[in-house]
Amino acid sequence: MNSLYVTVLTESFLMNRGLQMILNKIRGINMVECLDSAQDLKNTLDLHTIHLIIVSDGLFEQNAEVQKIFKTHKNLRWALVSCNENTMQHPASFEFSLHYTDTEAQIQSKISTFVHRFDAKSKSGATESELSEREKEILKQVALGLTNAEIADKLFISQHTVITHRKNITSKLGIKTISGLTIYAILNDLIEMGDVDSLK
Repeated sequence: MNSLYVTVLTESFLMNRGLQMILNKIRGINMVECLDSAQDLKNTLDLHTIHLIIVSDGLFEQNAEVQKIFKTHKNLRWALVSCNENTMQHPASFEFSLHYTDTEAQIQSKISTFVHRFDAKSKSGATESELSEREKEILKQVALGLTNAEIADKLFISQHTVITHRKNITSKLGIKTISGLTIYAILNDLIEMGDVDSLK
C-alpha cells in the first residue's frame, strides 16, 4: 500500500487534534501537519508532498487564499469538514465530506474508503507510466470515439501504426473494451467526463 500524506486545516485546535488522533489509527496514512491558516498551508506545501487536505468549511468559505490553493494545485485532493448546517454547496471535486457530529467509526470509514481508492488509483497510475506519450495520445483518441482511420489522419501516422499501438495499450493495461479504455482515460486524467458527454 502506498503512503498517503495528509494535512488537516481547521480553525479549531480540538478538531485538528481529534482528526489527527483518528488519522493516526488508519493504515496507509502519514499525518504531516495540523494547520490553522492559509500561510501555514502554503509553507507546508513548499516543504512536503501532500496528497490530501482535510479542510473545515469555515476556513474554506471565508479564506480567499485557501480557495486559491484549491483552484491552482490540481494534484491535491480535498475533503471537507462541515461544522454547521448551512454550509454552502461545494464542488464535486471534494473527495468526501465529514460532519462535526460524525462518530469516530463513521470518520474512519469515510477516510479508509478514500485511502483504498487512492491506493488503487496509484497502482493504475504506475501502469499508466508504462505507456509512451504516443500511446497515451492514441488512448485519448480511442476514448473520444475516433476510428483507427480518424486517429491515423489526426496524428499523421498509418492505420497499421495505430493498430499496433492499440494492441500494445490493450496488452499493457489488460483492458480490451472501448468503454473500459474510456473509464481508464477519465480516471487517469487523459480526458475529462465532459469530453465524453459532448460526443452524445
